[in-house]
Parts: sequence; structure tokens; C-alpha cells
Amino acid sequence: MRICILSTLNHPLLNLFLEKYKLTNYNVKVIIDNYNDKQIIKTFNYRTNFKFSLKSIYDIKNKYPFYFFNNHNSNIVTRFIKDSQADLIINLGTPRILKNNILNSSKLGVLNCHPGILPYYRGCNCVEWALLNNDVLGNTCHIMTDKIDEGPIILKNYIQYSKKENYFDLRIKVYKQSLNCINKSIKILSNNPNIQDFEYPKNGRYWNKMNKNHFKKVLNDYS
Repeated sequence: MRICILSTLNHPLLNLFLEKYKLTNYNVKVIIDNYNDKQIIKTFNYRTNFKFSLKSIYDIKNKYPFYFFNNHNSNIVTRFIKDSQADLIINLGTPRILKNNILNSSKLGVLNCHPGILPYYRGCNCVEWALLNNDVLGNTCHIMTDKIDEGPIILKNYIQYSKKENYFDLRIKVYKQSLNCINKSIKILSNNPNIQDFEYPKNGRYWNKMNKNHFKKVLNDYS
């Protein structure tokens, strides 16, 4: 299987994924968007209390071919993916809402891991909303469409937790589990590339960005 990974410079999940999961059985190309990702790093640090490993891609750059572009949505990237004859694209930290030219540029589409159980938790801060609601926590890998957090579901993974646990540790669990979900989903799609065989739920609920008061309650409940 030929894979293109979309990410940004110094994205924590990219580094951790490429270090932990050796994609030696796949033809992998990493497409870096030159977007200034300081806000991404700030968000990771805020959600993990600086417990998350932040390594430079230059520590692993010699293991995979890296290609740098100004914008993942550009026609140049679309042509690059098509010329690479990519079977699958993995969204591993692109800062942009992907447009149809990218969503449709590979054989199977774009695999995304959403930090919430779809279709019940679409949208923003789904980890925090699930904790506030004492509801299911986990990740969902799906093929992206032009609708937010919709598309055929490849895999769901749940996380067992209790209020005795710390919010930051739970957030790290979700991040790390998401990488395992991506790895498993790649194997699933390698064995069954027929996207039509997978469930495509369109109902559920979209959650808006959580306000500070709600977030403080989550921190207090899981402290």
C-alpha cells in the first residue's frame, strides 16, 4: 500500500507515530505543510501539562522521505499525491480543513482519527465533553468527507476511566491510543480496501468549543 501522511513541522503525534510504528511494509511519503504550528504545540502542552514528548522531525527525517509544501490544499500537493499513486492519505496533524481536491486525490481517501466516539461526539473538545457528561471516551478512525467528522468508520477504540484519574493523563491516553488506532486502521484497509463495506453513520451530535467554566469543571472533576 502506498501512503501519504499529512502533517506539520514538529507535530508531536507525527514524531511519536513514526517512532513507534515502523511502516516498513508500506511505501510512505510524509507531506509537511509549512504552516506555523506554534498554536498546535501550545494546545498540546496545555492539554497534557507539558508531559507530552515534543521531538523534532529532524530526529527521524532520515527514516522516511519528507516533502515540504506551503499548503496541504494546494494543487501542487494534489498533483504530488496523484503522481505518487497513493492508496491512502493519513491526516496526522494538518492545520487546515481539507478540500475536496485532497479528499479525492487517493484511491481510498483520507484516514482521520477523531478524539471522540462517532457519531455521538462530533466537533470540538470531544474528550472534555465526554468527561463532563460521564460518557464514553475514545477514538474513531474514519474516512473523511466534506462534512465535519463524518464518513465511513474504520475502527472505534474505547478507553476505560474513572474520576480518580487525572485529566492530563487521560488526554495523553487519548492521544497515544489514536496512533494505535491509525496503525490498526491501516492494516484493516490493507486487508479490505472496499470502503463501501464500512458503516457510515450520519446522525449523532455536533459539539461546539467548550467554554472556560465547563473546562474548569472538567479539571476539578479529574484532578
